[in-house]
Amino acid sequence: MFDKYDCFGIYCSCSAAGNKMKMNTKNTCTQLALFLLRLPLAAAHLIRNAGIRKTFRFVRFCLAYYIFVFRKETHRFPQVLLIAVTGKCNLACKECFIRDEKRRASIPTDDLKAILSEAEQNGTKLIGLTGGEPFTHPAIVSLIQEHPKLYFFVFTNALLIRDDTAHALSRLQNVILLVGIDGPSGSTAQRRGAGVYENLRKQFSLLTSNKIPFGITVMTTSKNIQDVTDIRWLKSIRALGSSFALFVQYTPSGRNIRNELLLDAQDMALLKECEISRTMKARMLPLSMHAIGSVCPFRSGKGLYISENGEFGTCPAIPFSNVSVSEKIADVFNSNTYFQELKRMQQGNTSCLFRSNIHAILGLVEKHAACSDYHADLYAALQEYDASAPQQTL
Repeated sequence: MFDKYDCFGIYCSCSAAGNKMKMNTKNTCTQLALFLLRLPLAAAHLIRNAGIRKTFRFVRFCLAYYIFVFRKETHRFPQVLLIAVTGKCNLACKECFIRDEKRRASIPTDDLKAILSEAEQNGTKLIGLTGGEPFTHPAIVSLIQEHPKLYFFVFTNALLIRDDTAHALSRLQNVILLVGIDGPSGSTAQRRGAGVYENLRKQFSLLTSNKIPFGITVMTTSKNIQDVTDIRWLKSIRALGSSFALFVQYTPSGRNIRNELLLDAQDMALLKECEISRTMKARMLPLSMHAIGSVCPFRSGKGLYISENGEFGTCPAIPFSNVSVSEKIADVFNSNTYFQELKRMQQGNTSCLFRSNIHAILGLVEKHAACSDYHADLYAALQEYDASAPQQTL
């Protein structure tokens, strides 16, 4: 985080009383109540665009997710799985974690089936599918179809979705698409390539016409923060069919770390204000809550990441592991000493695990020999960042 996700909104209005409301980050009931006051906006929009049944499933998932993220109970199985089904992609976005020609692996379909079956049997609440581009994996739609009890968030650029895929997705009640976009045409073109923004507008029309519920996911940087928080742009995206937005901070992970893209205090204040009031004015539900801390399930040890080469990890920014999907998820989550130490580190953590604990995490990776050759260059890049860059927290 799901994040991911790494996910929702805060205020019910922009009234004077609402602006004076103080957040209690330790009070689950308060957080849930504030979210409930925002939820009808998204629900009304979703009903119009996707129908009652899909909206009901989305609302039910949101409530369950919010409750479990903020409760302090421990679980014997990850409640959220984020799976990079493939490293293949049709774009070459700047600052992408996976942008490396050597990282083009894909998880075999049989392994994905085994992962999802174990997750369903153990009560997992959410499956996030990411990549690369998930729709380059030939089994992506059939996997969602085969597991109606699981709820899927698919992180996608949506450009590979054609009429037949859209028709198949329209028949499913258990999937939401989160479409990557980086602001207006200029900002998106700078990161994703020329013409991508215009093609995305066409894809939004395809999704809407097929009643496929979707929102946007935006990686916020010091370069695009003004554009992506602009109320006029948010309203234009909602008019194209997006019911919600997930704002993700730039994370200095990958092979091209750029510290100048990190959000400063002023940028963070703008992002929080956008999630509190601007999304309200645009009638969109924010699936991120930077004003009260991270709602990413990985920061609290309740989620697990699986990278495109089949290795377990902490999150997409920290994919290191000494175990792969040949092992049972339950065994990894409960018995593997590396992950047990990570979970102890995560207990009580309310901020991004990467930003608050990267020094300690790299130490654990070295201690447990938890870096395979596949991720060796990423580990080297993070060591360099670890030694030179200031840590950014929420």
